[in-house]
Amino acid sequence: MLHIFLRTLRMSVACLAIGAASTALPALAQQAGGEAANEEVKETIGDWSVVCQTVQEQELCFLEQVVLNNDGEAMVRMRVRKLPQPQVVGAQTILAEAQFLVPLNTFLPAEMGLRIDENQTLRTPYTRCVAIGCFAQPPLSETLVRQLKNGAKAAVIMAIAPGQPSLNASMSLNGFTAAFDKL
Repeated sequence: MLHIFLRTLRMSVACLAIGAASTALPALAQQAGGEAANEEVKETIGDWSVVCQTVQEQELCFLEQVVLNNDGEAMVRMRVRKLPQPQVVGAQTILAEAQFLVPLNTFLPAEMGLRIDENQTLRTPYTRCVAIGCFAQPPLSETLVRQLKNGAKAAVIMAIAPGQPSLNASMSLNGFTAAFDKL
């Protein structure tokens, strides 16, 4: 099963490299033809990149970190976009939205997990799959953003098959606070 996962991930990275599909946050993606907007890394702060793209002559920026496996291949990509204004949803204040891109062949019914330091903080369903992988796009509450800012590390937890151990993709939170505050 792992060899299928890795082969699919390599194909996904190849599709990313040639711009075969848009993988930007929905609010940041160009709608015409499914092409990705021009993206430029404006700054790297710790282990996070501030990436900006021009959409309809407007620059929109987000944070990004790509988690690599031991072979140096992309395993998970996390993007965070701060909302222009916080939104109150129920008892929570939403400050940002995240987008996780994981490889195809992820066991979707298990949902994706996010653990900050040693605390399980988020379980979220996958929203869609495209040729380059599957997306989970959870809102980030004020509480979750605070945990990301105060944490040292995070892990994205993905199931590959029922009854099999989950994969944990470790992410550094070094620089998250400063990068988030620049958005």
